[in-house]
Amino acid sequence: TGRGAGGGGLSRPTAAPGGGVGVGPLVELVAGPWGNGGICASRPAEGPVVFVSGAIPGERVQVRIVEERKRYRRGMVEHVLEPSAERVAPPWPAGAALGATDMGHVRPAAARTAKGDVAAELLRHLGGVKRPFAVRAVGGEDSPAGTLGWRTKIELAVDSTGRAGMRRARSHEVTPLESMPLAVDAIADLGLFQRHWAPGSTVTAVAPSASEALWLVDGRPAEAIRREIVTVAGEDFAYELPAAAFWQLHRAAPALLAELVLNAALGWARGESRDAHLVGSVGRARGAADGGRGHSAQLPGEAAGEADWARGDSDGTVPWGKLDGARVWDLYAGAGLFTLPLAAAGAQVTAVEGERRAVGALRANARDAGLRLGGAHAADVAAALRRGLGGGRPDVVVLDPPRAGAGVGVVQAVAAAAPERIVYVACEPAALARDLGALLRDGYELTALDAFDLFPGTHHVELVAVADRS
Repeated sequence: TGRGAGGGGLSRPTAAPGGGVGVGPLVELVAGPWGNGGICASRPAEGPVVFVSGAIPGERVQVRIVEERKRYRRGMVEHVLEPSAERVAPPWPAGAALGATDMGHVRPAAARTAKGDVAAELLRHLGGVKRPFAVRAVGGEDSPAGTLGWRTKIELAVDSTGRAGMRRARSHEVTPLESMPLAVDAIADLGLFQRHWAPGSTVTAVAPSASEALWLVDGRPAEAIRREIVTVAGEDFAYELPAAAFWQLHRAAPALLAELVLNAALGWARGESRDAHLVGSVGRARGAADGGRGHSAQLPGEAAGEADWARGDSDGTVPWGKLDGARVWDLYAGAGLFTLPLAAAGAQVTAVEGERRAVGALRANARDAGLRLGGAHAADVAAALRRGLGGGRPDVVVLDPPRAGAGVGVVQAVAAAAPERIVYVACEPAALARDLGALLRDGYELTALDAFDLFPGTHHVELVAVADRS
């Protein structure tokens, strides 16, 4: 609406970003509670429930129906009649219209609360998990503008005229763009939207922390690489991997998540069984870079340099060597983001990753760092677990699966290996809920759970869970 917090009523309907689709009837309703996917589940005076995009619970809105099903309808807000006090002007209106920033119209603190509430309900309903947690901000000022400039990788579609853009949510139609404000400056400097591309192609742009920003067209050149430097507990770790390979999107995510995982493993070694091994020990996590310059992820309530990980371990020393003799499985290991710090701390790490080029990069990264691994397997994780990884029972297992989650079969195989601690990094609460439920049924207890806003302006959220053998 362009109205900030406390906007109150409007004298006339005001167009909302994302409106004007005009493919179905216009209905007036009061937006219901948040649901998964950044929608509000709303019930009009007549007809089935409407899953509304672009609303905030409690708002009176006019909604254009864009999809009709027997039991539900989907709609997009065209006009806000009575705005919420939490509504703000989206910092990137074009992204809101395309669904790229499906919570860009919500004040960031309120958006984090909504994400946490939805995740908590999914965990309770699907996994039987009842544990309070808060979604924490990561870097940047807590304002709508702070939800921009965080992505170090973007993927664009090219229309029939050769212009790069994005597909509107639930559509194959490409909308050309003039900019991508979610991306870090190094991607903006590539001039992607001023170039002519092959119609129908896919353009991927990457901004590494330790090499120049680049783009790929339909995955080529396949030999393109990216170089990353990630600082964990004061130590710099160097990674080289294919430019098209998976890497964390948020510029601060690699360092933050690597420190969380390492700290969870160290917590096991120290005999800690509660939340002390997660956020309480994380300070400044220096993440991926914008044009080669490092970034810091400052968590709320922690002054720079005061938290344990800004100094090292909880006794004031660095953690290297404190996992000597520990057996760790790093599943869905990618290019070794977690593998290298764990190995540097003394653990015997066995890594499994399904993408062969990523495993080749992981092995080379470990070799270049002078680290020995227990093994690095290019294999489907489920198949590798069925065959057996050898080396005896693991002490700690780290899981960082794709959005769909590890799956009950993998989780049950991990539980059957009987590690003392399981660290699960997830970007989809529903998948985490399903997998945690399986772990709880197999005799594990959830001992830590935290969430981070690594996808600001969207409904997505990153969660880190720790489960210990009962």
